[in-house]
Amino acid sequence: MMTARFKATTDIREESGPQVAVLSLEGSVDSQAIDDLQQVFGVAADDGARHFVLDFGGVTYISSVGLRQLLEFRKAALDAGGRMCVCGLRQDIRENVFEALGFARIIQVYSDVEEALASFSR
Repeated sequence: MMTARFKATTDIREESGPQVAVLSLEGSVDSQAIDDLQQVFGVAADDGARHFVLDFGGVTYISSVGLRQLLEFRKAALDAGGRMCVCGLRQDIRENVFEALGFARIIQVYSDVEEALASFSR
């Protein structure tokens, strides 16, 4: 099975609350994508971001390596006094991975970027 090439972009938002880095992800979040994902997260963190929204709207697959990386990002955000959440999960990824494996109890999941961003201003 050929996986879709991974792509990530960053958008810093400061609408009605703290500065939040929105990382929009596309393709497969697997071992081949980890270096790119770490780089995008690292650049945002180096630029001062403490809060992160990972938008999974374009993600078609996430491996155990990708899940482990999410936990590391969550810990890094918490250690910096911030928070990390995900949004836009496809139904199959949400049900078969995040809910079935218990990640939805560890990482906050929102339906879309707007809902996730609103959670930071509460």
